[in-house]
Amino acid sequence: MAKLSAPRDRPRLERGQEEKNGAKPAPTDAWEVARRRYRLSERHVAMARELGLNPRKLGSLDNHRQEPWKAPLRQFIEELHAKRFGRR
Repeated sequence: MAKLSAPRDRPRLERGQEEKNGAKPAPTDAWEVARRRYRLSERHVAMARELGLNPRKLGSLDNHRQEPWKAPLRQFIEELHAKRFGRR
């Protein structure tokens, strides 16, 4: 009977490392995906986490359709954080 081998796990790359073909690996963390997709800084991600926002729902908060009544996502997170926790 032939022995079945388990699929090889790809070695984990440290942050900033690239694969052999030059492409960066796909992020696995939902916050990392949101940070790249909505161009958030680490500070904005930290504030959004403190607020308890869901990273998969940030698209509905983002002003992607240029609605005039909506603030840009970064500004919205800052204002919401200041309102809830006060100025730090």
